[in-house]
Amino acid sequence: MSARRERGRLYIFGWDGADWAVIEEGWRRGKLPVLRRLADDGQRGVLRSTNPPLTPPAWTSFITGTNPGVHGIFGFITIDPTSYRRRILPGGARRVSSLWSGLDRAGLRTAMITVPWTYPAESLEHGVVIPGWDAPDETFDSTHPPEMARILASEVGSVPRKTSIRLVNLKPTTVLAAQQAKLRTKERICRLVIERREPDVFMVVYTEPDSAGHWLWTRGPIPDGLIEAYEQVDASMGRLIEDHVRPEDAVLVVSDHGTVPIHTYVHMGALLASAGFLRLAASPTRSGLATLKREVWGRVPATARGRLTRYAPGWLRTAGDRTRTRARVDWGGTVAFPVGTELVSLGVGINTVDRYRSGLVPPEDYAEVREEVREFLRGIRDPQNGRTVFPTVDRREDIYEGPALGDAPDLVVSFTEGYGVRSGLMDTRWISREPFGAHRSQGVYLARPALGLGETEHIEHILPKVLIERGFPAETGSPLDQRVPTAYSPEEEQEIEARLRHLGYME
Repeated sequence: MSARRERGRLYIFGWDGADWAVIEEGWRRGKLPVLRRLADDGQRGVLRSTNPPLTPPAWTSFITGTNPGVHGIFGFITIDPTSYRRRILPGGARRVSSLWSGLDRAGLRTAMITVPWTYPAESLEHGVVIPGWDAPDETFDSTHPPEMARILASEVGSVPRKTSIRLVNLKPTTVLAAQQAKLRTKERICRLVIERREPDVFMVVYTEPDSAGHWLWTRGPIPDGLIEAYEQVDASMGRLIEDHVRPEDAVLVVSDHGTVPIHTYVHMGALLASAGFLRLAASPTRSGLATLKREVWGRVPATARGRLTRYAPGWLRTAGDRTRTRARVDWGGTVAFPVGTELVSLGVGINTVDRYRSGLVPPEDYAEVREEVREFLRGIRDPQNGRTVFPTVDRREDIYEGPALGDAPDLVVSFTEGYGVRSGLMDTRWISREPFGAHRSQGVYLARPALGLGETEHIEHILPKVLIERGFPAETGSPLDQRVPTAYSPEEEQEIEARLRHLGYME
């Protein structure tokens, strides 16, 4: 028997956003049998995500075995220092190759299917890469190698990357039906790749637990619909394991972060403005469409508005909130500003003269100014109950290290469970009460057989440990050996922005 056969293959199933609270509740109800068997026959533990616990930095850390300070992906966006414009980054913007590159150099066959932030695909001699939802369309055109792309295009048709419906105010049955259709297509793709390529290391990521968590678990106990969403993934994964995983093979199930309901949001832009760290232009701007929406909403009788609030589409409901504006920042008078999208915060940037076009803070004052902002944030408490909102406010060098450190936000906050941070300037309040399903840093892992992992593993460490345990090479931090696009075209960026809006990450 060959060494490859003795070692067995490694199958990795990524569950985006999977959380132990949901899984354990499913087990209590006698559900999720595949995950239950994996835990009973192997081991389970808590996965610690990146800070902040977001899909792009988390999955990039997993597949590279490095922290964001090395690979350079800190979130969905980066800030253009000349225009302060946010720019969405594809996976090709990362600075190092994936662990799959080292496997490829060793002559091993690999497959990565719908792993987020892998577009454009790495060119692997022995590997198949089907990028995740950061690819700007649903064709197989971005798949590597081209011959595999042609086979999949003819037999499957398309890759389920888009959120086909905006999930706000929809019944769980509608969400679950859409999810089931996507899972069936993804399962066909997985089967074709496994059967045609027989990979030594195989990985697929299911994004369905994350999107279901956002829209089905916004408050209260874990809903039945979310358990059913997990059941769908459990069943699809179980069929692949049943048909393709052999006794000598290993299985790793891993999430990029957990999920938790949010009841309170801090609006970082408004908070910094309230303390004088951020200065707004003389008057906020409002688009003509926004004004029209407000007028339409304002003509609806008050009693009818109350009934409609629950069922009206999001664009109309927000039109009725008189605190929501699109404020303009006076960059020449701003010391610190939020980094991120309107609805997701990556941290706080310091407006330094040596980095930004309209920078205000000279290098010699940087440390003092940053510490002043940090102490302000550490003292923020919820006026309703006195709870500390930000348990930790870290300097970037406290949590990241590597050549990309200078691209990180200057300050990164963690937040008390049940709280979230929005970084946009769409709200003049600094705090609001809004139910939503969001992320937390505690994710999950399960492995069969037991692979020597600890009770808690950080997302950047878990895959190198598993590869070494199974006798595979685990080369981390290698510079990318190919030139790939590191930015989207304007049309592609519009498509990715639309997907982020569907998922609740952008306004």
